[in-house]
Amino acid sequence: AHVPYPQSNCGMPRGICQSVQIQLGLLSYPSYLIRPEGADHRLACTRMCGNRQDRVRKDRTVAQETGQKNEFIEITEGISTIRPGIDKESWNGLSYNVGISEKTVGAKEFSMNVATVPPGGVAAAHIHVDFEVGLYILKGKLKHIYGDRLEKTIYNEAGDFIYIEPGMPHEVYNLSDTEEVVAVVCRTSAQQWENIISYEVPED
Repeated sequence: AHVPYPQSNCGMPRGICQSVQIQLGLLSYPSYLIRPEGADHRLACTRMCGNRQDRVRKDRTVAQETGQKNEFIEITEGISTIRPGIDKESWNGLSYNVGISEKTVGAKEFSMNVATVPPGGVAAAHIHVDFEVGLYILKGKLKHIYGDRLEKTIYNEAGDFIYIEPGMPHEVYNLSDTEEVVAVVCRTSAQQWENIISYEVPED
């Protein structure tokens, strides 16, 4: 006989409702709940998913209240979308497509966007405080100078992945006077630029 897919009792999507997972045998009935003989799973659903549902609603509220919200950002439970069309942001001589951050979609642990270095452009020396950065170069050639005295040099081009450790002083140069550099940037900070400080080489 056909067995219908278990229903959620809390309003959470069935794929993440813990009551549904119990009914499917993916989770055990929680030990802190007394399960009466023949009882259904509504109590577990209410107790286990209630706080989670409230948290999702709170996160969505935070994201929806930001000044960036417009027709290009769609917030839904579990998955959000940022579509092309939002005016670019600028920082330290670079331009950025608006992407994932606490400000746009309520991200908690990371931010991600696309950076463009104009022809001949330079991102002046700076430090990422307490967060890691990863880049994937989509277009162009660039140079990093880095180290305490900006004494080291590394060259990168389209197809390269770059990892920058927290606290590493570095400065970025577009090596072309006619072509821009475009890169996907991901940070283990949802605030994007709030924890970045300018850097000056210390005097001898």
